[in-house]
Formats: sequence, C-alpha cells, structure tokens
Amino acid sequence: LKPHPEPALKDVSVLDLKSPKNKFLWEGKPVKHVYASHINHDVHLYEGLLKLERSKSIDDWETEAQMKSRLGEYFYRNGFSGETVKFPDALIYIPEMKLPWAIEMEMTRKNNKRYDRTMDAYSMRKDIGGVAFICRSSSIEKALSSAKSKTHFGDVKFDRMHLDLWNEKPEALTKHLKKYLSTHPTPSAG
Repeated sequence: LKPHPEPALKDVSVLDLKSPKNKFLWEGKPVKHVYASHINHDVHLYEGLLKLERSKSIDDWETEAQMKSRLGEYFYRNGFSGETVKFPDALIYIPEMKLPWAIEMEMTRKNNKRYDRTMDAYSMRKDIGGVAFICRSSSIEKALSSAKSKTHFGDVKFDRMHLDLWNEKPEALTKHLKKYLSTHPTPSAG
C-alpha cells in the first residue's frame, strides 16, 4: 500500500499498482483509486439532480454508469473509429419534453481539442434534445462556446449554466430549457 496521491486524502492508503508484489494479487486490472476532484464532481452533480427530483422539475434521471449498464459494453465503441462513445454525466427527463437532456458537469478547464470532440459527438446524437453544461468558471463557458461555434448542431440544442447557480437553484436550468419547447400549435386532427 501507499498513501493516496490526492493531498485531501492523505490519511487514505491505496494499492501501489507499480509494486511487483501486487502483480500476483490481481489477475485482471485493479480498480484505479478515486481522486478527490472526481468525488467533488459527483457531489455537485448528484446534489443538483436530487434537488431537481425533489422539486418535481424532472420526471427522472439516469447516471452515466446506469446508461452504460443498460446499453451494454458493445454500445461503447464507435463502429468506424473504435473510439469510446461519449456518454453524458447524466440524462434528465424534463416534463413535456420528448427527448431527455444530457448534463455535463465541467469542473476543470480541458484543452480545446477535447471540447471540439465533445461538441462533434453531441452534434450527431439523435436520442437527446440537447446538452447542458454546468461550468465552474467563465473560461470553461467561453471554451465551450468557441467549440460549439465550430460545430453544426442540427436539431440538438446547446445550453450552459454556472456551477454556483446549479448548486443554489438547479431548477432554474429546467425552467430555462423549457424555452426549447415548441410554441407553435400542432394542427388539430380532422
């Protein structure tokens, strides 16, 4: 064992994956240790989702792990490139909306190419109404907007919210997203 590499978890020990002794303990790949930033990401995400559920702002929600379990391992791979398919952090099912919205929690600034790939992946999705990014900083929001401007989104919608507002009042997101509901009356039958 060795101390956890995350300073916030200095009292926690984890398996030393580089130790020759441990190669004999695991037949497959051992689970990697969790970083505090991942825990922080999930706490913000799930607390907001629970608030949405309790306020009845959504009908249901599904986590990334639940989606992967439901869809099976073969769905993960893109048939053309072999790359992993982009899964959102969560899907939310908003009343009156036909398709769920993808939620992405963006806690750290990533490189521009990664944002470009994310936007390309979402622009091709036909099973969601849109994607909403919850952003910790304005620099993340700007990078996402820049990546979106390079991508043709078609019918998929794009929106964002600052993390502070998500933490305080996540139902503001679902109220805001309802602007995408069609305001045109449907023709009556007969």
